[in-house]
Amino acid sequence: MSYLIRGGRLVDPATGLDAPGDLLIADGEIAAVGEVPRTRAAAEAEVIAAEGLVVCPGLIDMHVHLREPGFEHKETIASGTAAAAAGGFAAVCAEPNTNPPVDAPERVVDALARAGRSALVRVHPKACLTVGQKGEHLSQARALAAAGAIALSDDGEPVLDDDVMREGLRRAEQARLPVTTHCEESPASRAVKPWPQPYAAEADRVRRDLGLMEGLSTRLHFSHLSMQQSVAALAQAKAERLPVTAEATPHHCLLSADDIPDGDTSFKVNPPVRSARDVKAIAGALIEGVIDVIASDHAPHAALEKAQGWDQAPFGVIGLETTLAVMLTEFVHSGRVTLIDLLAKLTCNPARILGLPTGRLMVRAPADVMLIDPDREWVIDPRGFKSQARNCPFAGRRVRGRAVGLFVGGHAVVRDGEVRYFAAGQVM
Repeated sequence: MSYLIRGGRLVDPATGLDAPGDLLIADGEIAAVGEVPRTRAAAEAEVIAAEGLVVCPGLIDMHVHLREPGFEHKETIASGTAAAAAGGFAAVCAEPNTNPPVDAPERVVDALARAGRSALVRVHPKACLTVGQKGEHLSQARALAAAGAIALSDDGEPVLDDDVMREGLRRAEQARLPVTTHCEESPASRAVKPWPQPYAAEADRVRRDLGLMEGLSTRLHFSHLSMQQSVAALAQAKAERLPVTAEATPHHCLLSADDIPDGDTSFKVNPPVRSARDVKAIAGALIEGVIDVIASDHAPHAALEKAQGWDQAPFGVIGLETTLAVMLTEFVHSGRVTLIDLLAKLTCNPARILGLPTGRLMVRAPADVMLIDPDREWVIDPRGFKSQARNCPFAGRRVRGRAVGLFVGGHAVVRDGEVRYFAAGQVM
């Protein structure tokens, strides 16, 4: 099937393109951008009118929890990727904290097989840096890469031992995999190495990991930074030309502790939403380009789990279906960043960090393409989400901008704002 997307605003941060034009999709690839020649594929294509719409690469989320296997009561690959599609994400990178964790090649293969059976968008599995996420014995980085892992991460369980972490960075370099480090505290890590102020160790662990980079060329990516001191350390490292990148979430660059309604566990997340000063620093780093990527850290939980009360409820918020709209509203429509700069942090930047061929509108590139109605206004209501979870801190917020079309590998996954479901394996 071929599609001719006609009359849209073509925006491709990878090439700097921002101009009106047409785009042709044929045989799963982008066949033409801008001016479409008279070819058989163009003549036979279904025409999609895109006047008033932005046509850009499908988004890539570097930080998502799909929960399968082991926690399907929270989310499944099917429901999580439907949520991704609804939010304009053509690809997601799945964290390895499943049950069992993705710490061996056969578990990477299993993760890819599960995605092939039920995913609506591309799923790139991360693998554990250490066996069982225990921070003691390193996983086999080269074998994990050969099996299809996209990066190494122990997710929310930080590697506390300096020697183990440094050797992990060295092995990741040999395997040519980035490490997406989580400089946070978990309940388990606090039991071993408590921090004087709970959940405030982030900046010190950022500096620790940067120090361990000496003499290495490992690609080190910092997940969900949330503190002023963290971005200051990151900026210094970039000034020194270390191979480091970082991401921020919408909730960390928009919400402070003062915004949390009394006892609302939809705001309970790790790292926590912090002070207004930290929010300003994270947003500033995003605007200035110190932070390279916007990621949702989509962390679904069952409603009964989040209803246990603040102390007992698990950490995590969801964001696949809100990230684009919230960031368009608060950063682009407010004039804080340009559309092309925002989209870079959701498309070509994560693609570059992870070595993916997607995230750009280029001839012969995989046809992962999104259509945005930048002026569509709507109110965020988690009750209508594709995700199984409802723990959304932006519930009730009026936003402007929404994904109304999505193609993944040339397949029309979202049309007119509605997610379309396919037979197993048709999209991937």
